[in-house]
Amino acid sequence: MDPRRTLLLTLFDLRHSVFKVKGLLFLLPFLLYWLAILQLLHDGGAEFVVSQQGMLISTLLLTPDVTRALFIDNPAVLSMTLMLGLTTLPLFCMLAGCNQLAADAGRNSFRFLLTRCTRSELFVSRYLSACLLVAVAMGLLIVAVTLMSLHIDQKPLLTTLTYAAWILAVLVIYALPLIAFMSIFSSMMSGTVGAFLSGSSVFFVLMMISRWLDDDYPALFYVLPNSLKASLYDVYSPDIMLSLAAMLAYSVVYLSLGWLLFQRRSV
Repeated sequence: MDPRRTLLLTLFDLRHSVFKVKGLLFLLPFLLYWLAILQLLHDGGAEFVVSQQGMLISTLLLTPDVTRALFIDNPAVLSMTLMLGLTTLPLFCMLAGCNQLAADAGRNSFRFLLTRCTRSELFVSRYLSACLLVAVAMGLLIVAVTLMSLHIDQKPLLTTLTYAAWILAVLVIYALPLIAFMSIFSSMMSGTVGAFLSGSSVFFVLMMISRWLDDDYPALFYVLPNSLKASLYDVYSPDIMLSLAAMLAYSVVYLSLGWLLFQRRSV
């Protein structure tokens, strides 16, 4: 695999994604959702979160220590972005990653692409392109939220910027295995809709099964990366590096499965 050719393929596909339906399938829902959230935070949502009522509601979902770390010790606006980002990223990553390979497989255009590159270069570049698309979108979001946080939370500049950088890193690394998971279904299907529906359905079913059978088969709880989501809320916890390393391990496993399917596929 030629790294230079892989990089060129990645950048070409990223540019193609931004201005075509392939990217808009992710960008439009992402933009509309976060514009609504930012408007809500700007109109008093951030003040409610750090109020007594908001803290009481937070303790129903999180431990008191994590609640304090998120909304007292650190900027509340950024912490809300972290929580909502970890919750909604599976859906957005499915939208961003469902068309890594599926549409070209349906159009039988791989035969033209593979005369100029190898299968491994094509597979890796499509995955990296989807990851960069999500990373750039998350980066722009964090910049906007950081500016809002400086105005609302009134925390020190260095504290806010450091926390924002950590949140961006956590969200991007959390997105990697989710996009890799979709590479499995994009390698099998011959259409974007089929890849999205099959990937999202399997993800939901596995999540439900792992919760229902958690007592009898605790190993099933770790089939999906969102099983470790709770450990990513406190970005300054001692276990955060282990959790992020686990996200990379999930990515490798899912990508290996996707590559095996794409390698055997007749294109």
